[in-house]
Amino acid sequence: MRGYAEYVRDHAEEVASPIHLKIDTGMRRLGFEPQEVPALLEVLAEYPELRVVSAFSHLAGADESRHAGFSRRHAERFSAAA
Repeated sequence: MRGYAEYVRDHAEEVASPIHLKIDTGMRRLGFEPQEVPALLEVLAEYPELRVVSAFSHLAGADESRHAGFSRRHAERFSAAA
């Protein structure tokens, strides 16, 4: 993330700085894992040019009642990370 942050800092007049954060709540495909959030917050504090405009995750099976417990655990992980 520091590479992108440095680029934004160096090109602040030409590059928009809003960012969207994906939180990996258990699918293990994309995003920051919850234990990485403290380090992420340090980077964001160091680079005020980056402005978080949203945080999101992917809740696999959230539309199926049989996965309600699984989805609830993922939603709780997301809430804690956000």
